[in-house]
Amino acid sequence: MRLVVRLMTGVALLALAPRAAFAHAALLRTTPAANSHLAAAPAQVALLFSEPLEVSLASLTLVGPDDASIPLTAAGDPHDVHRLIASLPGGVAAGRWRIRYHVVSADGHPVNGEFAFTVGAASASPPASAAPASAAQADAAAHPADEPQAAATPDFPPAAALLRGIAMALLMALGGTLWFFAVPGQPRDRAPSGAWRLLLTLAVLAALFLAAHLAAWTMHVAPAHRLDAATIGGAIASATGRVELWRTALALLALWALALGRRPRIALAFTVAALAVSGAIGHSAAIASEWTIPARALHLLAGAAWMGGLLWLVILAISADAATLTSEAHRVSRVALVSIIVVAISGLVQGLFFLPNVAALFHTTYGLVLLAKVAVLLVLFGFGAYHRQRVLPRIGSEGGAPGFRTSLRAELAVMCLAALLGGALAYLPPDAHDAPAPTHLTTP
Repeated sequence: MRLVVRLMTGVALLALAPRAAFAHAALLRTTPAANSHLAAAPAQVALLFSEPLEVSLASLTLVGPDDASIPLTAAGDPHDVHRLIASLPGGVAAGRWRIRYHVVSADGHPVNGEFAFTVGAASASPPASAAPASAAQADAAAHPADEPQAAATPDFPPAAALLRGIAMALLMALGGTLWFFAVPGQPRDRAPSGAWRLLLTLAVLAALFLAAHLAAWTMHVAPAHRLDAATIGGAIASATGRVELWRTALALLALWALALGRRPRIALAFTVAALAVSGAIGHSAAIASEWTIPARALHLLAGAAWMGGLLWLVILAISADAATLTSEAHRVSRVALVSIIVVAISGLVQGLFFLPNVAALFHTTYGLVLLAKVAVLLVLFGFGAYHRQRVLPRIGSEGGAPGFRTSLRAELAVMCLAALLGGALAYLPPDAHDAPAPTHLTTP
């Protein structure tokens, strides 16, 4: 445990330096410029964002002086993945016009907003300009002639976040339990009686919850928040949607390998692949991906080994003899120690890149939830230290005691809470302060 504390302290010191981090896509510049006055209507509009965009999920709408809405055909700029363009129809008369946008950034999260421009004579009361978002401030300094618009903070989808947390907890539990069941060559006839039943239950539930999360995410990113053919097609055409689909498909293949093939090692391979793919979903896909995607994948895989070891001991404590339980408890403890170190380091690496500075830990919802997850992990470290120093030395004689099973189940419950907090973090922007959105922007 001293090694873990030293590693966490060393990496945490690096976080004292401010770092650039973007939450979701922030609107940096528009053409025509926001709140500009034009003699004639432009032929097209262009929006430049801080992140690459999922064009298949983008939506632009032209709103006239009479509040009539005209859908525009949004397209990506072939020369810039951060830029969205659309041609304006004919007949744009004098008056104040607005462009409403709905975009999905590389991290798979939607952002809505709007900007205005005036054609013809200037309005007597031009709208107040918006304060730029943090992601746009540097760009504004470099382009003083433009007036960047803040991206509206997207709604937090509790259902999607909860489904993601539950699905990842189930997938991690499945992968870790499969590892202890299959990799070391545990003879199938000597395996605990409830092992197969538990593995099949985890596989079914993981596939179901991942599919449910995919549907919830698709509805969340859709402009109208509906699950229809157009929305599904746009989601599948997006990079994030394809990765989500791959993860769900790999979980289904793991279920197939267990339920029909009864091949735990093949199921383990599919589950590990699903966990590794999960590293490329969310903030890690958009922020320092060369570092954060591997860190996220390692975080999930190490957590899976930790959680699976606990489940494995719970099963053994019910039906295994004292000698088997003692041997397996020591093996789980060794794996858990390595997992703790990997979880701590990979989590800190992600925090380094996702948070713009240390102050964001205390002034953003993301930072506060992250602190809650750190507190939960510290409780888990305490459980690990207790089991390693107090339980293992006497497990041969007391391994079947109810107190041991109770502490294992309590640790599993705390670990599930950590997974749920992880699901919430996936849908919270790391650098979005809790200030009200500018009044001229629409929130989803």
